Amino acid sequence: PIWLSTIFTQKGYVVYKLSADEYGIFCEDCAESFEADISEGVHLICSKSVKCGDIEMALSLSIGIAAGDEALLEKA
Repeated sequence: PIWLSTIFTQKGYVVYKLSADEYGIFCEDCAESFEADISEGVHLICSKSVKCGDIEMALSLSIGIAAGDEALLEKA
């Protein structure tokens, strides 16, 4: 979704769509604030609701964070 990209690209991260409802956020040469930035972004996302017609829906999500050079998706 565009709001996901908007939140994280402002901080210099790249957002990738992995599957129907999975996204990856990548940062090369991440600053120490990466985990805090992700947590802040997740909080922003979950603090809003989405309205579709007359139906208002709350959002929920889960995250995994990994660092290194190999198998990042599996580690996360």
